[in-house]
Amino acid sequence: MSGLQALDNSIVMQLAGWDNVAEDVSFIQCFYGHQMSHVEAAKKALLLNLRSEPKFGEWIFTEAQVDSEREFEWLRDYGVKYEFVPIPEESKWMFLKWPLWNFGARKASKDKFAFADADVVFCNRDWAAKVSRAIGKFDIISLSRKCYYAEQSFKDRDAGLDAYKGLLDTAGAAERGHVGFTFGFNRKFLSEFGGFGCSIQKHGDVESWKRARKIAKAKDFKIGCAEGVCCHVSHGFLSDRKYDESKEVFRKIGEVQESFVSYELGDVLPKWNEANPRCDEIRGEFTFVYFDQFCQKEGQIVLDRRFSLE
Repeated sequence: MSGLQALDNSIVMQLAGWDNVAEDVSFIQCFYGHQMSHVEAAKKALLLNLRSEPKFGEWIFTEAQVDSEREFEWLRDYGVKYEFVPIPEESKWMFLKWPLWNFGARKASKDKFAFADADVVFCNRDWAAKVSRAIGKFDIISLSRKCYYAEQSFKDRDAGLDAYKGLLDTAGAAERGHVGFTFGFNRKFLSEFGGFGCSIQKHGDVESWKRARKIAKAKDFKIGCAEGVCCHVSHGFLSDRKYDESKEVFRKIGEVQESFVSYELGDVLPKWNEANPRCDEIRGEFTFVYFDQFCQKEGQIVLDRRFSLE
């Protein structure tokens, strides 16, 4: 970009009332698996978010795969710090977003941390500046005030935008944010929080918010949100993501999932805890839950042809 173009962008942002400051934020995302519908949804979201102004100080994206096929290495061309992590056999068939977010956070150099699912689009072009400003005001935030799923009807979107307000019940009514998809911390809170835990099953964001809220209440940290709206790009029906099936596995066995996982915050990926005598049984159950995500790329075309983004 030439100096004149940069000046033009700065003038446009000033006229629009945008704050041209986001250099103090490390933005962290990840992805794993070759499920076609999910890959295409993430690509759409990433390409839209890359158009935002201003830019984050650094954008860290970690991709993990069971094979050598890479879906997102092209992000390097946009200045994103891309990392690739191979998934060993002992780390297959579990939820890997949190460990990969922790891995990205250890690579970060800024004092503000923003985490978001790869398939989420932020609807305000200056959302990065809003995130930076919010983390400057609060210790822990949602990266948007409201959110919706792209496949929702307009009526359901209006209802769903406020569906999660009550979950941040330590914040004032004006500062409540959405509990899923995103997190934002300053370095002080992240040091206290320690990092995200490890969950074999999905539905993990709610548990992280609960733990963060508990720490915030005990240590007098402030909870808030960035102004704006985010949209989850559709990648198939919720029923195909097997959320209920993953919870059903643990309902049947009656054991806490942590007993099946070996993971410390310094680890890149969790591993199945072979010391638990029921480990093979549970790993077999989750082979079904995560089959689409962990198959090698060659096996995905037939599996995912029932999905469509059109």
